[in-house]
Amino acid sequence: MSTNEVMRREQSRPATLWNMDKVRALSRDERKTLRGNALSQGTEDGRAVADLCDQADAEGAVKRIRTKAGDRREGTRSASLAFDAGVVARVAEKMAALPRAEDVENATQRMWRGEAPATVLADLWQKLVECGFSTREKSEATDPLGLFIAADGPLFHLDQVLAHAADLGPWVDTCMNDSGLWRLKFKRELVEGNLPHFAKAGAPQDPLNTLCRNGQALQLFCDLARGTISDAHLPSSKHFSAGLDPKPFPQIGHKQLRNILVNTGLAVNVVPLDSRWKKFFDGIVTLEDWMFSSKKAYLALEDLLRQALIQIQPKRPDLANLAMVDAIVFATIKGAP
Repeated sequence: MSTNEVMRREQSRPATLWNMDKVRALSRDERKTLRGNALSQGTEDGRAVADLCDQADAEGAVKRIRTKAGDRREGTRSASLAFDAGVVARVAEKMAALPRAEDVENATQRMWRGEAPATVLADLWQKLVECGFSTREKSEATDPLGLFIAADGPLFHLDQVLAHAADLGPWVDTCMNDSGLWRLKFKRELVEGNLPHFAKAGAPQDPLNTLCRNGQALQLFCDLARGTISDAHLPSSKHFSAGLDPKPFPQIGHKQLRNILVNTGLAVNVVPLDSRWKKFFDGIVTLEDWMFSSKKAYLALEDLLRQALIQIQPKRPDLANLAMVDAIVFATIKGAP
């Protein structure tokens, strides 16, 4: 069946006549055409067909393509992951067994954050530093980083950091002296590299929804605050996540960018994935470190969780979004709830 035939058939038949088997039978290009036509109808049935197309794209035999063993140079590894319906079902079963959201403090805090997201530039800076500093470093209450964050020092306050822009590097080092923190050079470069984005965007107390309309690095966050983009719709959040790019933000990767998004409350259907998720996926998917730096692999793992959540939400409405799942999984990994 050609793409043109799909277009003609889709335009002439009610959206409700499409089911998963029929959508799976289409090629990827045909599903893309079907999805676009379905969304153009602007109806609930049309959106349902688009969701079927998204789910079909995420399915397939589990496969991984890698370069020769031992080749670890960035840019030389070709990696992709895909998961079949059986893997999705096993993840869904494990997800359904998670504690109730209302019984997990981490989840209730995440829920509150989603209801009261960051509103001003200074809020965003604070979370960028907190989340960026936690890269490969524990931040429990008794850990050096946890104590450093709790002390609420000047590095977390945009006005104070901007005031030291002229001698930023040495000042950042001074702020971290005797803190017990690891990777101080990494943290200094994170502050030095990202501050120009904030200095260009506006003043610390400027509302995010009034800033960054002309392609600046922080426009993603400002557009989310304005509501001009959103990842709140779980099935279509796959496309939002695929568009995320941490490259403009020094020392910020795929996980850290998503960590900032969920901890500011500006996004709810992305997942900060790292090696701590190995315990959750144990016996289903074997996670390796390269998967967290490969965008294709990262998105595939994240969408595996998305498809699982779609399956169980009717029975677990407390798992309102992926950010909630992340909060509960993280709490259980730590030995909470």
